Amino acid sequence: MSGRATRSRTKASSVGGAPSVISANTEPDMQPPPAKRLKAQRAKKPAQTTRKKGRLSVLPTLPLDVLYEIFGHLGPTDLLHLARTTKSFRTVLMSRQSAFLWKEVHEAVDEIDKFPCPEEMSLLKWINLVYGGPYCDERGCSGRANKVLWGFYRRLCKSCQGKLLISGEDVWGSLGAEVMMLLDNLSDSVPRDMVTRGGRHRIMYLRSDIKALGEEVRALARDFDYPIHTTEYPAPDGTPQWQAALAALKARRKKMCDARHTHAEQCAEREEIKAVLRGDELDELKDARFLEVKQRLIAMGFDAVDAGSYVIRTHKEVRQAKPLTDRVWTRISPILRAEAERIRDERLQRERRLRQAVRFGFARRRYERITLDSIAPSTINFAPKAEVSFKLPRIATYLREDVDRLSSEEQEACAAAFTEADVLAFINDWISRRQTGLREILPEDWPRSTATHEEIGKHWPTPTVVPTIDHYSEVADLDLAVYAFKCTVPTCPHGERVFYGLDILAHDCVNYAADRHPGYYMDDYEALSQPIDFAVHALPLQEHHTAASRVVQLLELVPTKARPLDLDKADEFLTAEPRELDTTGQPFLTWRQAVVASVSWCKLDTVRVVDEREKSYIDEHHTTFRDGDSLHPVEDDHDWTCARCAHVADPAGMADSEVVRWATLHDVRAHISLVHGIANAEEGQHYFYDRYRDRMAGECGEGDAFLSLPHGVDLDTALSALDAYGGGVSPFDLLQSMWPGALGPPAFLLASMMADLLSDDSDDFMDF
Repeated sequence: MSGRATRSRTKASSVGGAPSVISANTEPDMQPPPAKRLKAQRAKKPAQTTRKKGRLSVLPTLPLDVLYEIFGHLGPTDLLHLARTTKSFRTVLMSRQSAFLWKEVHEAVDEIDKFPCPEEMSLLKWINLVYGGPYCDERGCSGRANKVLWGFYRRLCKSCQGKLLISGEDVWGSLGAEVMMLLDNLSDSVPRDMVTRGGRHRIMYLRSDIKALGEEVRALARDFDYPIHTTEYPAPDGTPQWQAALAALKARRKKMCDARHTHAEQCAEREEIKAVLRGDELDELKDARFLEVKQRLIAMGFDAVDAGSYVIRTHKEVRQAKPLTDRVWTRISPILRAEAERIRDERLQRERRLRQAVRFGFARRRYERITLDSIAPSTINFAPKAEVSFKLPRIATYLREDVDRLSSEEQEACAAAFTEADVLAFINDWISRRQTGLREILPEDWPRSTATHEEIGKHWPTPTVVPTIDHYSEVADLDLAVYAFKCTVPTCPHGERVFYGLDILAHDCVNYAADRHPGYYMDDYEALSQPIDFAVHALPLQEHHTAASRVVQLLELVPTKARPLDLDKADEFLTAEPRELDTTGQPFLTWRQAVVASVSWCKLDTVRVVDEREKSYIDEHHTTFRDGDSLHPVEDDHDWTCARCAHVADPAGMADSEVVRWATLHDVRAHISLVHGIANAEEGQHYFYDRYRDRMAGECGEGDAFLSLPHGVDLDTALSALDAYGGGVSPFDLLQSMWPGALGPPAFLLASMMADLLSDDSDDFMDF
C-alpha cells in the first residue's frame, strides 16, 4: 500500500503549482492529458414583445384627411377618450391643425347637451371640463367630481374643495381688512359658487382668486402711494388718481364677475334640464324592464295584480335602467318568483281577512239589532257583549267559514246562524247565572235592599217598544251604592277600579276586553272554541263599603235604597282632612273619589259635604278656567245613550251600517229632544251611562281629587284671587298683598301656592 499513489494524491499532483509527488511506477515520458475544448456559446435572441396587431391598428397610418373625416362623426366624449388611448392619436388630436375638428365636433352636439364655451377659456379645455367625465381636474388628483362648479369652471373633489376653496366668512382673515374695506362687494370682485358643506349651502371662493385680488389691490396702492396698511375706518380717500384707478379696477372686475355669473347660471340651468330629461329616459327604460318582467311572471301563472305590484316594480332586480335579456332573466327569475309567491299569499290573506271582517260585521250588527229590539234599556248593560255571543257553536261555525258571498247572501247566512231564539235564550241564561253568582259572594253582614216594587218600577221609564227581556226587577236589589267590589282577574285592565252596585255585573274582562282590537277573534280562531265563562270574578271590599255608607249618610240618602245613580244625581262635592300634610291642600272630591280617599289617604271621620262658599269656589274655578265646558268631563265621553230605546240613531234608518248606541251626553239629549220630544231630559229617567265604563276615571281625568285649595290660602283669599283674575288683575300680586305681614310670603312658597291655585287637571296654566 505504501508503494501506490492514491487517486486523490495523483489528482492533486497534476493540478496547481506546488511540487508533485511521482510514484515509483510512473513512466518518465508520460504527459498529462490535453485540456478539453470549450463549447461555443450562441447569443440568445430577445423575446418578441410585439403584440398581434388588431383591425384598428391601421388607423394611425391613414392620411390625416381620412382621419379627420372619421373623427368628425364622433362626439366630444368619444374624441376625448380616443385622445387618451395612444400617443399617436394624442399627438394628432392635440395639434394646432386639429383645432377645427374640436370646433366642428362641439358645434355638432345636440342643443340640449351643448354648453357654450366662455371667451376666457380655450375650447379644448372647456370640452374636457364638460364632457371629460366626473374626474377632479386638480393636478395630481384622481378623485371623482360629479358636479361642475360653473362659477369657477372647475371640477373639484371633496378633498380639493377643502384645500382650494374658502368661504365668505373666512375671506376677511385671508384677504385682510385693509383690502376688504376698499371693496364694495366681494361677489363683484371675485367669481363665486355655491357648495354644499355639512348639509348647508355656502358661498365659496377660490383661494387663488382671493390671493390674486389682494396682490392686485396692494400693487395698485403702491403705485399711487396709498396707505393701504392703515386700520382706520372708514378708509382714507386718497388722491383723485387713486380713486379713479380703484374705481376702474372695481368696474373691470365687476364686468368679469357679472359675465361669469350669467354664463354659470345658463350652464346650471341647462344641466338641470339635461338631468330631468335623463331621468325621464331612465324611467322609460325602467318601465320597459318592469313591463317585460310583469309579462313573464304572468306567463308563469301569476295574476296581473301580483305580477304588477309595487313591490315587484321597486325590486332592485327590476328597477334598473337596462333591457331585460334572457340571460338576466335566467338569473333573476327564481328571485322574482319567490317574491311574487309571497305577494300572492299576502294578498290572499288580506282578502280572507276582509271576508272575515264582513262576516264579523254582519254578526255584530245582527246581535245589536236583536238586543235593541228585545232587551229593555234597564237590562242592556248586563247583557253580554256581541263578542261573547261569537263563542256560541252555530255562530262560531259561521264566523270560521271562508266563503265569498254577496251582501244579501251574507245577510241570509248570518240570520240563519244568528237566530233570535238562540240569542235571547243565551242572554237570559247569561244574566240569570251571573246575578246568582253575585249573590253568592255578597257578605252576609252587608245590608240588603229595602226598596219596594213601586220604587223599583219608577227607576226606569216605560220603553218605546215592549221588551222581550227585562231582568232589572230581579237584580235591582243588588244595585246599592254601598256595595263595593274589585275584579279578581289578574289580567283585568281595570284592576284598580272600584265597582259599585251592579257595575260589577256589567263588567266582563274574561270573555271580552275593550282593549282588544276589532280583529282579535280573526287573529285567534281558537278563542271562539273556548267555553263561555259565566262567573262573576269579584271580591267584596269591606273598607270601601264602610266609606260608601258614610258618604250615603252625609248625602242624606238611605243606604238600603240609594243606588250609585242616586249619588250621581245628587251632584254634591265632599271634602276631608288628609291623613298627612300634603302639598295638594284641601281636597274637593266627588262621591266616588271620597270613598277611595277615605280608604287610602283621608281621614274617614273628617269627610263632609262642602258648604256653600266651598261650592262657590269650585264653580268660580270652573268658570275661570273651563268656561263653556262641562263641569264633569265625563259628559264629553261617548258612553251615554237613551233610556227609552237604548241607542241614539234610529235602527230603521241605519241600513247595513253599525247601530250608534253610545254617544256624548250632548248628542243623547239632542236625540231625546228630537225623537221623543223631551226638552229637559234627566239622567236615570231619560238617559243613562254605560256601566261597563269607569265613571270615576271620566269625572275629572287624572288625579285623586277633583280640585284642591292650596295650603296656607284661605277660602276668601282664593275667591278674591279668582275674581281678580277674571277682572284682569294678577292673582299672584293679589295673594302677595293679602299675605299677613309687611314682607309678604317667600317667593318660592307663593309661586307654589299660585301654581296649585290656578292649575287644574287639564294642565291649564297662566303666564304672569
